[in-house]
Amino acid sequence: MDAAQKLKRKWIGIDITHLAISLIEKRLKDRYGARCKFEVHGTPQDLEGARNLALRDKYQFQWWAVSLVEAQPFQGKKKGADTGIDGVKFFRDLDRKEVRKIVVSVKGGGIKPDDVRALNHVREREKAEIALFISLDQPTLAMVKDAASVGFYSSLAGKKFARVQLPTIDGS
Repeated sequence: MDAAQKLKRKWIGIDITHLAISLIEKRLKDRYGARCKFEVHGTPQDLEGARNLALRDKYQFQWWAVSLVEAQPFQGKKKGADTGIDGVKFFRDLDRKEVRKIVVSVKGGGIKPDDVRALNHVREREKAEIALFISLDQPTLAMVKDAASVGFYSSLAGKKFARVQLPTIDGS
């Protein structure tokens, strides 16, 4: 698709995994920006589509959700023992000129306050500055309190970012 786009040809791309589709989307957007217009069919476009994917295939759901925050699937999308990490993302703290880590956990349902505490433990174990807990459901008040109790990552420029963040699939 990238080569066809570069040669200004018409193209259609097909893949079975949401991970591959999201990587292709990112590559085309990064390389061509608004000059490359395309539609993606078969990936969740709304909350109901996301719920459907989570019910059908939890791994595809996790890989798709990880791509929403432009993270990479942990261990290269291998299925296996759950280490509490579904994705990983890196950022450069320009103030410190160091690369920092963000760990990502994805839940398709049945979330509880202990999930936030467990993710914070994983964040500490992995020496990550920030953890993202992406879920289909709204976090409970207890989850929000647990996340807030962890505090903030502060850049040398004085910018603060919650160490444990609770984004939902619907963007709230």
